[in-house]
Amino acid sequence: MKIRIDRSGADIETVLVNSEIVIENGRSTRVEESELFAQAEILAKRAWDNWPSRDWGARRSTRSSCLLSCPPELIAPERSD
Repeated sequence: MKIRIDRSGADIETVLVNSEIVIENGRSTRVEESELFAQAEILAKRAWDNWPSRDWGARRSTRSSCLLSCPPELIAPERSD
């Protein structure tokens, strides 16, 4: 069975899959969000810190090169080296 809903994720309050509640009050019952976000932050910082070694053009990373969707707390401070 497929159901199509023309709404955003913010509009979803409860989701059941095979009679199991997987989203309740708009939050996952199967994923610890704070742990997921902490792991994502660690990986994002590692990727950002390693940017110069991965950029074939040897360009310097700057604040302006971060994606617009990148949260400010994940933007690495400018380096002087």
